[in-house]
Amino acid sequence: MAAGYSWISAGWTNTGSVTYPLPQKGYTEEVGAVFIKTPMDSGVSKIRRRGSKPTTLNLSYIMTKDNVDILDSFIAATTQASGTGAVSRFDFPHPRTGGLVEARFVPQDSGTIYTCAYLAPDYFTVTLQLEILP
Repeated sequence: MAAGYSWISAGWTNTGSVTYPLPQKGYTEEVGAVFIKTPMDSGVSKIRRRGSKPTTLNLSYIMTKDNVDILDSFIAATTQASGTGAVSRFDFPHPRTGGLVEARFVPQDSGTIYTCAYLAPDYFTVTLQLEILP
């Protein structure tokens, strides 16, 4: 699928079997399409689908310090790999469907890729945003 990067194989392991963190604190999904509204000479306006819009996932995880370190390494690999500063696509397990999708990190206005907040000793709440690419 994506250019050799996978959220699953990034180091999320548990007793030899590949696992990955699920969004324990929940997530939101914004699904959409691009529509165009055309006024008519009489009657209601016509609305037509114009194209696809990437689905956005807002994810919230509870991670250990080691998980955050793995996330840092994965972000470094996917944001510096092209040499152009572009954010690379990677395979990501969709939290609702369980299937693999191509995704990329969405930096916020300030350039923040994720937010990490202290939760308890060795545990952090990590929130980030991904785009699922069409």
